[in-house]
This record gives sequence, structure tokens and C-alpha cells, in this order.
Amino acid sequence: MAQSYTHTGEYIRGGHLGSLVKSRPLATAALSSAYAGRIVSIDSSGNFQLGNGDAVTVMPLMLLGGIESPAVYSEAADNDWVPARTGDTAVAAVMTGGFELQSTEFDSDKTYAPNTYLTADANGILTPVSSVAGSWVVGICSVYENQENNQPVPTQLPVGRNANGRYVVTFWSYFLPGVDLAGG
Repeated sequence: MAQSYTHTGEYIRGGHLGSLVKSRPLATAALSSAYAGRIVSIDSSGNFQLGNGDAVTVMPLMLLGGIESPAVYSEAADNDWVPARTGDTAVAAVMTGGFELQSTEFDSDKTYAPNTYLTADANGILTPVSSVAGSWVVGICSVYENQENNQPVPTQLPVGRNANGRYVVTFWSYFLPGVDLAGG
């Protein structure tokens, strides 16, 4: 089991998340890699699936509690803790906007700047969007901050180390369905 601080999706600021937090079972294919901070959507069975399941108009959510969270684990018959099974739930924030979030689940080989649009790959990993037209946009990069940690100012302003020493990308939740904006 991964340590709970290795993979994180955290709320930094914005309105109250309360009614915009969704708890759902994990789809079977997501049971081994649905870590906090990854982007998910709801599949046709009502379960969280990683990424968008190849449907660019589905609502994105960011896992706040994934398979590394004890709340998503179940006790097996042999008294060992195992990843979530059917009926167990993960917790995610709906990416409708108005929240500033941080996630460890991003492609660190890419470059991030303030106002960079973000999408998520099939594994729910955040990555910059090269073209907004037709893309499933799930967020917009903001500027990293962590007053409690006094880390040096990063060279890629949205990226920095959180209090656990893990790199995170900081962004505003935002949803733009993958439609052809050119009208073609």
C-alpha cells in the first residue's frame, strides 16, 4: 500500500467543497492506480473511472481520497488490508471551477506556466493541453504556494514541493468539454 502522503489531491482555496464532493465506487480497472490527485469521471455504471473513458464531454473530478487512503481499503478475510473492492468508495471534487487545487499526479516531464490549460490522460495524470479546441480541459495552472513549508520559489511557477516534500502542480478547477470550438 502506498503511503498516504505519496499521492495527494488537496484543496487550497475557494468556495466550500461540501456539496461538490462525490463518493462513488471505483471501477474494477481503476483499483490498482486510482491515487489521490488523479482525474476521474463517472462511467456508465456510476463508478469512478480513470481519465475520461474516451468521452471528452464527461464531467471531470479530482480524487481527494484514492486507493492509498485507509478509508478506501477493506479488511480481507485474512485480516489484511486490500485495495478497494466493489462497494468501496473513493472521494472526489467536481471540477466545475472556483477552487484552487494541488495534485502530485502530473506529468513532471512537461513545462507548466501560469494560465496553462490542463487535461488528463487515460490514467488520470494531469498534463498541459497543446490546443484547447477538442480537448477535455479540467483545469488552468495558477501559481504554487505553500506558506507552511517555506520552499524556494520554483522555476515553473505552478510547480513546487508540498509539506511532504512531493512535487505538486497548483491549478484552478475548470471544465471545458472537448468540443470543436472552431465550429467545424
